Amino acid sequence: MQWKRLVLAMLCEIIYNDESQPVDYLFLEVNPAFEHMTELKAKFVLGSSVQDVLPQTESRWIDKFGKVAQDEDLQAILAA
Repeated sequence: MQWKRLVLAMLCEIIYNDESQPVDYLFLEVNPAFEHMTELKAKFVLGSSVQDVLPQTESRWIDKFGKVAQDEDLQAILAA
């Protein structure tokens, strides 16, 4: 359930390519739970993309967040 709490601790904007596939996301808001679980400070991540902040992020996570944004279905992440 740690991921469930993490998902609820940030607001992101999904970045899509020309084929409407999610390729990255921007951190718009994070709360103290996000900072605690990731050890990343808001001042470091806000306005940055996940590829810039965490370049080792697997594309499957970007795909999952894109799925949530398109379908508004958190189950896409919780079923990971």
